Amino acid sequence: METLKSAHFMAEKKYERFGVLPKLVFSSEEIERLKKNYLKLSRETHPDRNFSNKTDSESSEDLMSELNRDYETLIHAHGRVTHLIQEYKQKFVKSGLTVDVKKSIPSFAVEGLEMLEVAPSDPTRTAFSRQLETEVLKLVTRLAVLAKTLDSMGFEDSSNFADLRSRFLEFVTLFEEFSYARSLMDRLGLDTYPYEERFSIEFGGLS
Repeated sequence: METLKSAHFMAEKKYERFGVLPKLVFSSEEIERLKKNYLKLSRETHPDRNFSNKTDSESSEDLMSELNRDYETLIHAHGRVTHLIQEYKQKFVKSGLTVDVKKSIPSFAVEGLEMLEVAPSDPTRTAFSRQLETEVLKLVTRLAVLAKTLDSMGFEDSSNFADLRSRFLEFVTLFEEFSYARSLMDRLGLDTYPYEERFSIEFGGLS
């Protein structure tokens, strides 16, 4: 499992300048540390500083773009989780572990598609919308609990890999259901902001 450990180390190396690790869930203290270090680094890296030549200025622009990209990845909860899912999949694959997630249709999907053909004022569509909103809140709660477990397990202890993989696959499946539910809410004309905000509160970061 040396490859997995090495990949995890590289992830730490990439984000350690912000004073945080690329975890699924950030505490409020980690968010504040991230913001503080980002502001410090952006002042040091900004192209408007006095550079001795054009090459230094162009190099600074590249560094600033990379800094902004990494910051945006970490500060936005949904984007961070999406990014880390892909990163962890690559780690498992490089270590010879399969991470194929079986595509499953959420229980609410079929009825949701039927509701798209029903008038917005129809009581059945209203009732389904309330049920969908409740389901999304449940998904966020389950995701947050599982994410904290994954963060606490880490990738260093080889005895945890089988359990880690199992929990990771469960997390990915739930996250895909959550993403599908948000998309369905959009199509039904429902306000997704409260649920995106709840996700951000649970995971730490911006919506």
